Amino acid sequence: MSPLSRLARRWNEGLERRVRERTEELHRLNLELEAEIGERRCIEDSLRRRAAFEQEIAALFANFINLPSHKLDQEIARALEVLARHTGADVSVLWELTEDGGALAMRHQWVNEDIALPGEPRELYPVKLYGWWMDRLRSFEPILVSCIDELPDEAMAERAAFRALGLRSVMAVPVASRGWLKGFLALWAIRATAQWEEDDVPLVRLAGEALASALERQRSEQQVRRLNSLLEKRIQRLNALRQIDICIATGMDLHISMGMLLSQAREQLGAASAVVLLLDEESQTLGYTFSEGVPLQSLEQTRLKVGEQFPGQAALTGEIIRVDDLETLPQKSRPRSPALLCGEFRACCAAPLKARGTVKGALELLFEEPISPDREWLDYLAMLASLAGIAIDSHRLVSDLQQTNRELIAAYDATIEGWSRALDLRDRATWGHSDRVASLTVRVARRLGVPEEDLVHIRRGALLHDIGKMATPDTILLKPGKLTEEERAIMEQHTTHAYEMLSPIEFLRPALDIPFCHHERWDGSGYPRGLKGEEIPLGARVFAVVDVFDALTSDRPYRSGWSRDRALEHICGLAGSHFDPRVVEAFMQELLEHGGLCEAA
Repeated sequence: MSPLSRLARRWNEGLERRVRERTEELHRLNLELEAEIGERRCIEDSLRRRAAFEQEIAALFANFINLPSHKLDQEIARALEVLARHTGADVSVLWELTEDGGALAMRHQWVNEDIALPGEPRELYPVKLYGWWMDRLRSFEPILVSCIDELPDEAMAERAAFRALGLRSVMAVPVASRGWLKGFLALWAIRATAQWEEDDVPLVRLAGEALASALERQRSEQQVRRLNSLLEKRIQRLNALRQIDICIATGMDLHISMGMLLSQAREQLGAASAVVLLLDEESQTLGYTFSEGVPLQSLEQTRLKVGEQFPGQAALTGEIIRVDDLETLPQKSRPRSPALLCGEFRACCAAPLKARGTVKGALELLFEEPISPDREWLDYLAMLASLAGIAIDSHRLVSDLQQTNRELIAAYDATIEGWSRALDLRDRATWGHSDRVASLTVRVARRLGVPEEDLVHIRRGALLHDIGKMATPDTILLKPGKLTEEERAIMEQHTTHAYEMLSPIEFLRPALDIPFCHHERWDGSGYPRGLKGEEIPLGARVFAVVDVFDALTSDRPYRSGWSRDRALEHICGLAGSHFDPRVVEAFMQELLEHGGLCEAA
């Protein structure tokens, strides 16, 4: 081969090598470009997914602001699902520290429907058992565990808990509010290990804080509702106490007061039955007197000694005695209160009824379910028992006072009747006159519509109508003949004397009308003041007719008594001048329907 041929062949071989190298380089560059394009596409897809995720999360959290609290749970569950799907987790859980900070409480959870947890997570986990975990969270550091076997030895409790739940990877992001740890948001991988990325932490942390904020708002609204409910209950209880207090203060019947009190005790304290036992101080025993929810007939014959059973113990010690759950007591030591035997009750309590430092009885409450009373409940029971004691004491005081008043009034009436008889004894010719006219005057006044409470004063006034004659000399009062003008003037002073004698006695002031005004006349010609028409008190107008009728029909030393018909004719003739025509008409009707003075006497 010629040198030229050899040169041409070498040139061709070099050219082919360079072409081959350039082709390989172009192929490599194409592969790198395709890889870079694929990587960029992955990044773009990731960014798009992240942007979509962020938009979805932002939309969910935006709803939290105006969403009613009762719909927050549904939206929180959606947010947990979005977080789990974005991070590749199988389970997402929102944990919160309890108010005392002693435990972690699972508030919300989302679990992928394609898996089943090997173990069921508890509602509460004591904080003190998971020191490593809580120390990290208290420093506000996120925890990323791709494999739980990588946990340090000081996290043995955490490792055991995760294995029990079948977890492979865990992410925990602390949730804080106002610089305080409130809990954490946990993501669990179960089907396969997960390579958690630091880039996920800020968004998960933001999501956790938004969820915590939503829950805090929900708790605040719930607390407001609880406070409103508590306030409403307090207002109801105060209103109930006020109604009972008004009932007691207005002096209503004790049965009404106790019925209202027992009804409020059942309604406000949740009792199934309520009974009141009153103390007999002489025998030192308690008797069932009022009841609500149990038949009183089955208890009325039963009496408890002071110190016996719960009511007796309350009366003896002056303290509230209770058993919150009878089932917790041995059968032999359970109380056998008669009221407890009237039904199937699980709890009972008894409070002493006190007034003015002494025990008046006991209030016993029975419950169909166990109770757990707080201080406010017990204070309200004490107030009800105090009101019951005051009601019972007030009733006894009023009863005693009424009895004393009745006895005093009877003594007053007896005294007045004695004065009336003394007046009749002074003038034998008028014996029985005061009793007769008093009875008929009351009957006529009642016919004219005088209230019953005023009739007693009319009767007293009628009995004492001539008491002023005690100041009249016997020479004038007992004179058988006609009186002179001077003697008549002295006689007419007996009405003024009656006023002067009776007006200082407050008890008899309402009865003064008849002694002072029974000689006034309808036409104004009477004495002592010359009153006319209805200026004259009605009682005095009625008595004037009855007094004249009795005087005319009675024998006197200076004349014989008139006949009934003559006397009635005379009185009818004086209607409109001496007497009130309406009174005369009523007087005539009373005589026609029920007889005259003799029958009344």
